Amino acid sequence: MTNVTAGTLLIPKTDDAVAANVLYARKGIATTGGSLILENNAQLLQDDDADSTNAQIQSQRYIAEMDDIFTRLDSVYWSSPVTGQKIKSFSPATAANCFLQYRESEDKFTITSDPDFHAGKIVMW
Repeated sequence: MTNVTAGTLLIPKTDDAVAANVLYARKGIATTGGSLILENNAQLLQDDDADSTNAQIQSQRYIAEMDDIFTRLDSVYWSSPVTGQKIKSFSPATAANCFLQYRESEDKFTITSDPDFHAGKIVMW
């Protein structure tokens, strides 16, 4: 178990062309009086049985501006290691019918009305 008992543990950002900074917290994270921030491209790796239920963890992901004609048709893929985080908070300006969820059984993306991320499930917009 990795414990953050005061202040902020910051895992710094890296450029896309550089190997990511990785925090290996195999048995989980606990943030009693502190927090963990993963900046752009930083990664948190944990074992399947890790317990991070008592942790304040923030992931800060930078996405290039997608408002010009050349990037408007690009897609962004996200997955979440947690359940219950609101999808809309990641992209507030995206119309609700533009959020797609991958359906493994059908091997395709479909519009989702589910407002939450689910552990290990992919969402695209």
